[in-house]
Amino acid sequence: MKTTPLIYLLLLVFISCNNIKKETDKDAVNDTIKKELTSYNYVYEGDLERTYIKHRIMGLKEELEVYDPSNPENNENTIAFQAETEAEILQLNKDYQAIRIIKKGILPIIPPPPPPPPVPCLCFDVFNRLNKIVTTNNIVTLSATLTDTNGKKIFATLGINPQPITHSDLVVFDLNTDLEKFTDEGYLTIEKTLKDTTKKSYTVSVNVHPIENKR
Repeated sequence: MKTTPLIYLLLLVFISCNNIKKETDKDAVNDTIKKELTSYNYVYEGDLERTYIKHRIMGLKEELEVYDPSNPENNENTIAFQAETEAEILQLNKDYQAIRIIKKGILPIIPPPPPPPPVPCLCFDVFNRLNKIVTTNNIVTLSATLTDTNGKKIFATLGINPQPITHSDLVVFDLNTDLEKFTDEGYLTIEKTLKDTTKKSYTVSVNVHPIENKR
């Protein structure tokens, strides 16, 4: 018996409706992920890396300031150090410019931190509800470790799978942790793998503020 065109049409309608349902369900999940982001519980990884690069460049320039290129006692090692340091600064500046800046309106706006202590550190300010890191979707794996200034581990997360944010090229890595019991200075280390298998890691000084101090 031959299948009639009507049956083919019904099959096409069924397949189409099923695909639409899958996409709708997927969007609903992604919308939920985006709604879970608040003004206090996430940080954009690009901002962390830009902070690290700025502080690294400052440190390298301070090292160069004590180097006198006109000193006749300079040996091959010190000359090589100068060349390598200047090359690193140049590369860091390129990396800094290449990091994407997120436009306003895509993510919740993080409020300004409370007033700094009398002797502020060169820290990246976060709140103690931090449990998510937002990145661009060219990062496929990410690990995060927070220690206090004495080296005591506050949390460490490994093997986090990214969750896409709908209608954007951003993803969320859920740290599955809560910092409410920690409000102090510390060090946040990020290790990430890009789609091209490039691996990067860096450490940023952070100042964790209690959310009660919001204004």
